[in-house]
Amino acid sequence: MPDSNGFQERVFSSCTWFDGKLSNGQKVDMTFQMRLLCYKNSAFIQNYKQCINGARKEWAKNRTKDLLKLTASRCEEEDYNSDINAMMDIYNKIDEPPAQN
Repeated sequence: MPDSNGFQERVFSSCTWFDGKLSNGQKVDMTFQMRLLCYKNSAFIQNYKQCINGARKEWAKNRTKDLLKLTASRCEEEDYNSDINAMMDIYNKIDEPPAQN
């Protein structure tokens, strides 16, 4: 991921003066700067799609584990032992690779 949004700031500074003439003929209220940033961001996403998807899946897995752990700890306080066991079974299976069809 980029360390800063410096590129976007430079694009904004250099493209704002294009907006007047270009936006007159546009049906959608999208400025020249917005079009250029959409293009650059789509190129970034295409280049790093695998990394982004992998990070998203890892994040979702970790948040799910945290939620299950929190729920199990709250259930212990209310004495729901069978629910705790079911949740911990799910928690323990999260790191297992998915079954192949």
